[in-house]
Amino acid sequence: YYRFIGPNQSNYNDASFLDYALKNADQYVDIYTSHNYPTATSLADDVYYDQVKLLWDGQYMETMRKYKSQKPFWIDEWGARQKDDNLGMDMSWRGTQQAVCAAASMNFGISNTILWSLFDQQWPNNRGSGGEFLDGVQVTGLAPSIFISTIPTTQYYAYTLMSKYITARGAGEVYLCESPEYSGIYAAFSKNENGDMTLLQSLGSVNMTDADTLSDFIRFSAESYPADRYELILWDHGGGTMTGFGYDELYEDTSLTLSSLSTALYNGGVQFDFIGFDACLMATAEVAYALDPYADYLIASEESEPGEGWAYKNWLTMLAEDPAVPTAELGKKLADDFLEAYIFADMPTLSVLDLRYVPELYAALESYWESAYTALQSGSYGALSQVRNNVREFGDNEYDQVDLSDLATLTKQSLSLGTEDDVQAAVQNMVVYNVTYEKSAAGIAVYFPCLWPDYYGDTRFEMTCVGFPESYFEFYDKFMNTMLSGQSLSQSDIDFYSYYDWFDSSEVGGENVTTINDNDFELIDKGDYYALSLSDEAWNLITYIDMTVYLDDGEGYIDLGNDNVYEFDDDGDLKVDFDYTWISIDGVIVPFYAETEEQTDDYWYTTGYVPAELNGSTDIEIVLRWDSDHDSGFVAGYRLKTEEPTVAAKGLHSFTETDQIQYTCSYYDYGFNYDRDYTLGDPVTYISEPVVTYEEIGEYRTVIQYTLRDIYNNEHFTDPVELSSE
Repeated sequence: YYRFIGPNQSNYNDASFLDYALKNADQYVDIYTSHNYPTATSLADDVYYDQVKLLWDGQYMETMRKYKSQKPFWIDEWGARQKDDNLGMDMSWRGTQQAVCAAASMNFGISNTILWSLFDQQWPNNRGSGGEFLDGVQVTGLAPSIFISTIPTTQYYAYTLMSKYITARGAGEVYLCESPEYSGIYAAFSKNENGDMTLLQSLGSVNMTDADTLSDFIRFSAESYPADRYELILWDHGGGTMTGFGYDELYEDTSLTLSSLSTALYNGGVQFDFIGFDACLMATAEVAYALDPYADYLIASEESEPGEGWAYKNWLTMLAEDPAVPTAELGKKLADDFLEAYIFADMPTLSVLDLRYVPELYAALESYWESAYTALQSGSYGALSQVRNNVREFGDNEYDQVDLSDLATLTKQSLSLGTEDDVQAAVQNMVVYNVTYEKSAAGIAVYFPCLWPDYYGDTRFEMTCVGFPESYFEFYDKFMNTMLSGQSLSQSDIDFYSYYDWFDSSEVGGENVTTINDNDFELIDKGDYYALSLSDEAWNLITYIDMTVYLDDGEGYIDLGNDNVYEFDDDGDLKVDFDYTWISIDGVIVPFYAETEEQTDDYWYTTGYVPAELNGSTDIEIVLRWDSDHDSGFVAGYRLKTEEPTVAAKGLHSFTETDQIQYTCSYYDYGFNYDRDYTLGDPVTYISEPVVTYEEIGEYRTVIQYTLRDIYNNEHFTDPVELSSE
């Protein structure tokens, strides 16, 4: 049995072929088809409106009605577009438009829609570029061709999320558009008694990181669906105290800061059972302080979250079956399911925090910082800096957030200020429940500025906006000024900070500042190896050591990266030596950069990353981890490369077995001047469960150099040492 389908014309705004077929060949045609590519001229436009006009008020359906045809009409080929030179843009805007257009097609009497542009097309015997083609690939799809990559794009995620939402709510009207003014967000749907959906309100293109947008949503929800209890979950990227929550790709460089969140919740006018952040890094004392007036509990993560987010099914089922279930019990179920879903993949943390204890926590912190300030005035900057550098830090050390319990523990061991026990008691009271992959993440983090002084002024301002008094910052200001004083004595340029109110020029070069002279880093020859010898006082100023390895390929130096493995000899001197082994993945030597490490009585871990390019287009960092349970190391996943702190992208991504990975690094001339980006070896195809080992690097002449960071965050370098494998 065959059916004749046509005319399938490609000029989507012209129904002349369809008219001819209906008039002259209706007895032969079983299903009428055409192409349709609704197009917007800007991201603020709504291609759905174009779809509606063409399908219903436009020439397609008008022509079908003209001949009173009862036969099916298909759109054989279509896709929502912005404009021709942006067809392949990876934007959630396009995925959302595509999903709603698909529903619209069915709403307007089209029996089927065939989505031509769901995946990019790989054309055989064609490697040309231009227009919508790139190296033979027609990049008009929502996701890469499965023959090229199985990593979805953001627009594909948006398409699937919208499709799931529409399907779950039942078939029916998705959008009844009357003018192009109705555009943008498709979020406010309700289910009618007949199972259809109706748009309740269109907001147009609005900034999802604007306080007014959030407060409008809260008021709309509470007024439209009054209830006995409310929960608010914010799902996206998070940056904790320093950078806040949320990212909107149409309104870049904005986020919901502490003050914006507080303003939005105040104007929303709802008291929540819990406010949850299905986002990274939001379980901080400062976030809890800002949210205290608006919720009973805060559910959030100290660390970066997995990309897929929370596991929702079981705890929502619990709430549906027992609407009176206690919030703490609900939170425990949520946290347990979260840990179970990701414990072997993304090293998750999640905390349920009782905000009734915010006043107790604040009082304990105020006393702790006051006692730390007193110690700082008495010359204890070095000990406090060592505590800061050794404490458990989150977000790849890019957000100045440290575990509060671990901070109190290390401070008591080093200084015993007398206020640490009150901090620990407040943490234990506030953290109702905590799931974690490591013991040093006890449930709540605190902002401790150190590594990112550029962000301190803005973060300080945000904290004052939500109620932190000026007196709270005495320790922070003193600590930061002392640190910058140490940098100034090491010839670092600190003039940039003079524009901030917290900067005190009288602190520069203070009497309590003791630095190391770079002349102290000259190496001594011990025969079999070189060594660095420092006084005990100087070693007490050092907080971090790593070794950089360069391979000489005959034309310059390949930067192989740095590793935090080092050794002292019997004299207490640092051995400047190299055993000619380096990190490899499945036997392939890779560039590697050590990042974080921690050692407790019964647990240790260290992490680092391998720079690479994924599938020829995306710069990534492959994260490696060693810990007490995996002393040989393993590939934890990969993250997208970023330059500076912003809201953190969720968690680590997983590879698929079709992924192509090209390891990358930097290349230097013989004067150690940067020359170019360098691809190390040939691309490799990812295989499941790759093996991390140390392997011989081969017969290269190498140059090694040690970097030592001191308590003021100055970096000191040993002289380069040339070695040979012979």
